[in-house]
Amino acid sequence: TGDIDITGTLTGNASAISMGSLKILSGGTYSATSGTTTIVGAGTIYDAGANPIIFKNSGTLVPNGGTFLDTGAKNHKWQNLGSGDFHHFTVTTGSGRDVYLMDTSGAITFGGDVTINSGNFRGDSSSQDITVTGDFTLAASSDATHAGLAGNHSFGSVTIGANATFSATSGTTTLAGQTGTNNLCFTNSGTFTHNGGTLNITGNTWGTSQYAHIWVGSNQDFGNVTLDAGGAGSKYYQFRAGSTTFYFNDLYIKSGILRDYNNNNTFHIRGNLDVGTRGAGGAQAVLFDSDGRDNDYTTKLILEGIATIYADGQFHVAYGTDGTDGCKIGGIRNVGGTVNAVEQE
Repeated sequence: TGDIDITGTLTGNASAISMGSLKILSGGTYSATSGTTTIVGAGTIYDAGANPIIFKNSGTLVPNGGTFLDTGAKNHKWQNLGSGDFHHFTVTTGSGRDVYLMDTSGAITFGGDVTINSGNFRGDSSSQDITVTGDFTLAASSDATHAGLAGNHSFGSVTIGANATFSATSGTTTLAGQTGTNNLCFTNSGTFTHNGGTLNITGNTWGTSQYAHIWVGSNQDFGNVTLDAGGAGSKYYQFRAGSTTFYFNDLYIKSGILRDYNNNNTFHIRGNLDVGTRGAGGAQAVLFDSDGRDNDYTTKLILEGIATIYADGQFHVAYGTDGTDGCKIGGIRNVGGTVNAVEQE
């Protein structure tokens, strides 16, 4: 129920371990349980500002594929996480919006899934870099939030539950290829705020599928978006909502194919659109597909800026609701790419 200080070695094996706080001192090792290590936040470690610290690592952490569970009921810190990669991590704080603070010692990696059932997941410094190699989930709770601030963050996938809030970093949020449910790259039933940052979708391994779903509710504003399948032109990124408007600032399709899954959504780009690799050469990059799903039905494109089609880029004109108003653009510049119009019937 109180503190555990480690100067030697604590080996968890597969036990269920619970403590008030955990401090791994210099020379100490926590070889974590492959089960769950629960830290309840009842310890007596404090930083210089008298903020409670429930985990501090100055030694060696071996995660062993286990889960760390944070149930602390007050604002608190996990310190020096960067000195040992965590695996699965779950936050379920007490009542109220308790702030969960990351440490200030550089980039932090979680080598598995992170689930926020309640609490605010954030970096302790405004430029904290955070990597979650698995799935990042904000549960369907009004108290489950992520404050991205200004660092660069990378996730396998992101799921925002109903009433939850994902406040993205003003830097770059990368979706690098989820490891859980097939196809679900980004799912939003709550609130996503882009904060002027860039959503960089690079994953090209989505379970056994060739495509990833970006699945949202109504009128989703993504901010700046880059799609890059790493040269895998056969990879589809399917924006899925039902019947809504997807808003973008600038949209850059570096490689891969952007599709409208439902055939009846509007893509509204307030800035510029680039399709294909900037400069000579590049991988196949496609805006909408040529199989009739996007451009022969009711998909609309509104582009306030300029569309630039680079080498290996393809731009398929959206057909629109009545065959006349599907594609409205500020201008087009073709630099070695392909522009395909649609034959109206």
